[in-house]
Amino acid sequence: MPLLLRTNTARSLVSKLPLLVILLAGAFLRFHNLGAQSLEFDELLVPLAAQHSLSYIFNLCSLQETHPPLFYLLIKTVLSISASDAALRVLSAVAGIAAIYFLYRVVLELAGRSAALFSAALFSVNVLHLVYSRRVRPYSLFTTLFLIACLFLVRLVRQGRWRDLIWLLVVNFLLFWLHYLTFHLVIAQGIVLAIFTARKSSPFTVKQFAAFCIVTLLTALPIYIWFIQPSLAHQLASEHGPRAQVLYFIGRALRFASSFFYWEVPPSTPMWLFPLAGSLVFLFRKPRPAALCLLIGAIPLAIVLASASRYPLQIWHVVWLTPLLSLFASLLLSWLPASGVIAPLLAVGGALFILLFQPGPYYKPVDEYSNENWRGRAERLEPLFAPGALIADASVPGIFPILSWYWNQPPANPLATQRLEPGSTPVTLHFIAEGANPNDHSPQSYVPAVMGSAGNAVRMPDVTVNTFQVERRPVGVIETLPAAFVVSGEPKDFYSHVFALRDVRSVPTYTAPLEYPILDGFRTMAGGIIATQNNEPGLFDFVLTNNTGDKPMLLSATLRYINTGKDSTIGLFARFDDEPLQFIAQSSGPDNTQVLRTNLRRDKPFTRLTLQVRMYCTDKTSMINGESLRTLVFQGLRLDMAQSPEQRQVP
Repeated sequence: MPLLLRTNTARSLVSKLPLLVILLAGAFLRFHNLGAQSLEFDELLVPLAAQHSLSYIFNLCSLQETHPPLFYLLIKTVLSISASDAALRVLSAVAGIAAIYFLYRVVLELAGRSAALFSAALFSVNVLHLVYSRRVRPYSLFTTLFLIACLFLVRLVRQGRWRDLIWLLVVNFLLFWLHYLTFHLVIAQGIVLAIFTARKSSPFTVKQFAAFCIVTLLTALPIYIWFIQPSLAHQLASEHGPRAQVLYFIGRALRFASSFFYWEVPPSTPMWLFPLAGSLVFLFRKPRPAALCLLIGAIPLAIVLASASRYPLQIWHVVWLTPLLSLFASLLLSWLPASGVIAPLLAVGGALFILLFQPGPYYKPVDEYSNENWRGRAERLEPLFAPGALIADASVPGIFPILSWYWNQPPANPLATQRLEPGSTPVTLHFIAEGANPNDHSPQSYVPAVMGSAGNAVRMPDVTVNTFQVERRPVGVIETLPAAFVVSGEPKDFYSHVFALRDVRSVPTYTAPLEYPILDGFRTMAGGIIATQNNEPGLFDFVLTNNTGDKPMLLSATLRYINTGKDSTIGLFARFDDEPLQFIAQSSGPDNTQVLRTNLRRDKPFTRLTLQVRMYCTDKTSMINGESLRTLVFQGLRLDMAQSPEQRQVP
């Protein structure tokens, strides 16, 4: 008996060895040099949002994002452990490996062990899935959960067990909170279940179908009401394009999703013929399982085509199709003998081919001056600025948060620690603009427009730093009454008049080019002065000297601002000579008035007046591309000074 037990154990291990080799090959492709490449722009937007409060994340997803909040919440958990590029990508890499295993399980149920091994081997080297298994995006995890849902769906229609229905609904719940493509997928699931319910011999009952529909509706409605209906996703979904254009997208997406071993497949290479031919073989050999797979894959695409919606219309939105295409392609190989040997060799050989002949798209650092090399850009710029340097924004929204993300390591982040001490020496002001020429794009033209020249420019292939010397007039003088002191949030005017500042910076008025329709609703962002950090105070002072004598004075202050942030505040304070700071007025967000007007009567004589503006921007309200700090903007201050009305009366 012990010998027989050992023999059975050895046989079991040998039978599992091919799958283990495939999983190891897939794991190596997904983990090798995981942090070699800088996070791309879309990747960086995920941790930029996840680092904030839960209120911020839910606000972002309900107003401006095209995804539900689950992936942001998962990355928020990762950030509590590590914020490195590699660590942020681990979740997608692990999900990618798990997807290989669950595809094997699904195909094992549908088409047998040989097809399951070849499916897993081809899927491990599917380049679209490989790319998104190495990115901080939800599509790898979405694909894994989709396959788990498929596994329970197959078991449900075959055996009709309530346990499988419950697990299917649980996985669908997670999918709803991960991506809005789930709405397309559950419709496909519902149609498949309805077809099997209509069959008299099916173990799946009408009562189970009703339970599926009710629970799915109860799960989907909150997602639609809370996140889709008020968000940018709804706006994009309601915009329609020519069906021919949508059909072209579907064909293009299927071509990329059918790419094995090689990323840049020429359009003339008909690799999509392999899954197509395999699907026909599958239909001939096992019509019912093949029909189930084809319906699950085709119905969501048919919905996109029928609606002619602009959303979703990107390659990454079909990553979930890659396992189905791998399954279909594997049917052309499943007739081969010794699948337990050939399939692992296919996975290992494919992995070696990718590593040896095309490592660039996956494993090598991108070009030093590539538009997507944000980490390299931040490393090149950081030595140009000492902590406390005055740095102004002159680029598209999202650039500064990204630079700040990579600079949030020792030494101190120069964007977060800006200082200007009292004095009359010229201010050195740095503008960071994306691109080598500050006049190439509309945000960069802001620099010469407001400063009168291009300044002293340090140009790199991907970024320009313009440096200006701004003459200061930090102390104004009140010579006669009435008088007015006016300062705007434009950088030249602001830095000329400000007496001292701490942790605030200048941002431009940004107008999105018309060719970027995704920015509809966010096309213009007003410029001014913002805080450099969330949940940390920023402040600045203006100083006036009173030469009008000891006359009582009436001061009328007008503070202009934007304050759309929940619980964000901007306040005005005054100090006469060395007296304690006196509160004047404050705006608490969200506040759509955009102006505060208040009067202050001063009867005692004074020689010096300090006006202080304090800003506190919470991270509870989102803005596109991680620009939450722009929910609170100082735009200008006017102080009118006149002799008190009682003193102007003639005796």
